[in-house]
Amino acid sequence: MESLPLFRRVVGDLLGSGYAAGFRASGRSMYPAIRDGERIIVEPVAPADVAKGDILFCETPGGLLAHRVVAVRGNGESLRFVLRGDTLRTDDGLVGPKQVLGKVVFVERRGRRIRLDGRRRRWHDTLHAKASRIRCWARQAMRFMQGIHIR
Repeated sequence: MESLPLFRRVVGDLLGSGYAAGFRASGRSMYPAIRDGERIIVEPVAPADVAKGDILFCETPGGLLAHRVVAVRGNGESLRFVLRGDTLRTDDGLVGPKQVLGKVVFVERRGRRIRLDGRRRRWHDTLHAKASRIRCWARQAMRFMQGIHIR
């Protein structure tokens, strides 16, 4: 796809110059914080300012993604972030500061701009993500138990 490198370059240049960038998100990995097709606003962020619960927009070997920080490891040159989509059960792996393009600060939903980077909102969305994974685990456990017949 020819437009993806161009998109990456334009967004990277905007964020690298200190400007915010807005575009449509695709995918369901961050539901309900970010829904498929919603417009997100990404702002530049200094790696030292990233906190657990923030949603980072990064370049990974698998492509561009916006996922939540579930852990911050190290500091200075050894700083790394562990990311995971809210609906996913596994982490994306470690992301270094040079892979971070920015932080998702707003989502536009039904004509309203919803701030995603406040402490209260991060706490709410992180809690919701954990509850979602617990529900998924419980459904899998129930399916497994239904397959066992005790005599």
